[in-house]
Order: sequence, then C-alpha cells, then structure tokens
Amino acid sequence: MRILFIVVLQMLISTITYAQKKADYFIGEWKSYLDDDSTFEYLRLNEDGSGIKTFGKTINGQDTILSNHLISLQITDWKSNRKKIEFKFQYGLIYPPNEVFSIGDKTDSTLTLFGDHFELGTYPSKFNINAFRKSVKYTKTEYLEDRIGIRKDTCLFEINIIEFQPIDSLIQKAEYIGFDDLIPHLTGCTQEVKFIDKYYDQPYELLLPAEFDSWYFGYGEENFSIGFKSRADTQNETCVIIYYDFADRDKNHFLSQIESGDQIANIVTHENNKMYLYDNWQKKSSGQIFYSNHISVAYYTLDKSKEVILQKCISSLRYQD
Repeated sequence: MRILFIVVLQMLISTITYAQKKADYFIGEWKSYLDDDSTFEYLRLNEDGSGIKTFGKTINGQDTILSNHLISLQITDWKSNRKKIEFKFQYGLIYPPNEVFSIGDKTDSTLTLFGDHFELGTYPSKFNINAFRKSVKYTKTEYLEDRIGIRKDTCLFEINIIEFQPIDSLIQKAEYIGFDDLIPHLTGCTQEVKFIDKYYDQPYELLLPAEFDSWYFGYGEENFSIGFKSRADTQNETCVIIYYDFADRDKNHFLSQIESGDQIANIVTHENNKMYLYDNWQKKSSGQIFYSNHISVAYYTLDKSKEVILQKCISSLRYQD
C-alpha cells in the first residue's frame, strides 16, 4: 500500500512538473514582424495569467507597444494544453474576438498560433472576421536580433517646407524644399500607416492662385498628399493637391475607371501634359495630371470660373536640380 502511494505521488509530481514546464514555455514576450520590418504582432504572457495581445512598432531601434490601440486585447487569464491556448480577453471592440487559438509548429524559440489575428487599420466586424483567420508565427524576443525599424525624424508639419513667392495679382509660386529621404518625416507624424522604406523627394515648384496662403497634408496606406488652399475658404471650395502614390496603384485604377465607363472624363492637352477633366464625388469641377505612376497634381473647385487659372497651375510642376 505504501509503495502504491509513493508511485501515485511520483506520478502526480511528474504531471505537475510537466504541466509547469509547458506553461513556462509560453511565459514571456513574443513578436512577429510584418513585411515593413518595423510593425510587429505582439504577445506577452505573464506567469500570473495576465498578458496582452496587440501590435508594436520598432522606431529608431526602440519598441513602442500599442497597448491602448482599439484592437489591443488585454489578457485577464490564459491556459494551454498540447493543442491550443485559451484566452480571456478584455477589449473595447463591439465584435467579440475569438478566444481560442490552435497551436501549430513550435520550437524553443518560435510558436505558431492559428486563430483570429486582427490587423492595424482594419476595424473587425461580422462582415470581415474571416479575413483575420490565419496563422502567425511568433518568435521569443530574446532570440530576435536588434533592428532599427522605422527611421523617424521631425514631422513635416513642424518644418517650413513651402515658400510662397508672389508673381502678380493672380499667380504666385510655391517652392517645395524636398528631402533626401521623405519617409522619416512622415513616420515622424504617424506610425499608424505603412509607407515605403525610402523615398527621394526632389525639390520642385508649382504655380498657385495668389489667394492660396496655406498648405496641409494627408496620408494613408502607402500614400501621401500636400494640399494648398486659402485660409479664407472655410468650406474648402477650391484647392490644389499633389498626390504621392508610393504603391503606384492610383493611375492605373483611375484609367481603368475611365475605360469601364465608371468615371467620365474629358482629356485635353495643357502645356504638353495630358489633363483629365471630370466632376468628382463632391460634384466639384476637377482636373488631374499624372506626372508619373506615383506623382499626380489635381484641382477641385465649385467655381467654374477659376478653372482656367487652376489648369495653368496644375500643369506647372517643375523639378529643381
């Protein structure tokens, strides 16, 4: 009887030890870098059952964990077995996240989890939830080599990038300073979207209506724009915008819309540039010139009497040496 008790006790101790070793394997910080070599899916599992599943950014060699992002999932408890990990999430989403992840391949340094992995820039809902169902291969942070990630510099809006030079009562010239590498000055403004690794932005000049006295910028996934308007134009009735399409998609999409008949445009030649004239979704009279696959200049106005001067402006883009 005593021998049986000892055997059972040894088996119990062995089982507890094995379970503890399994739990110890998952405890720690895990990363899975995306293609931009800066953004990473982040998983931290603590010994007390807490943790977080979110994203992070490596910026100038330092990690920033997006713990307050909308799609960040706070882990209040977790448990694992041979085949799966079950989480209890605390979240701010309307759509409840799946809390069970299947365990795929794993080594001493890597762990593959199959389940719902949300994405930055996309809000989860019942309409797109299947798009997030995939495998993610995490690596324990201590096994990862140091990396620089995003190179971040002063945000464009904090730099005097435009100089306005009067010409006459109708026209002025805007001179843009350019950058050896534009991207760090975009990531200095936001790390929420993806740009490209490097972009040489040659200085250029552009004619503008004399009343334009302000500039602004916008950005999205692999794109950026600089807009010009008058401060007195509080309804944004007239503007000129320079578009940067780092992915080289917009020109082909625009032309395909014309070819399919979904976009009606008149094509004219102005200063040896092919200009597309159309009404945009706001019913504004519009004109656009594609200077390359990734640079275009457009105007939008509710005042048709301004089109002559606006067409002169958007056809005046000149790069400086």
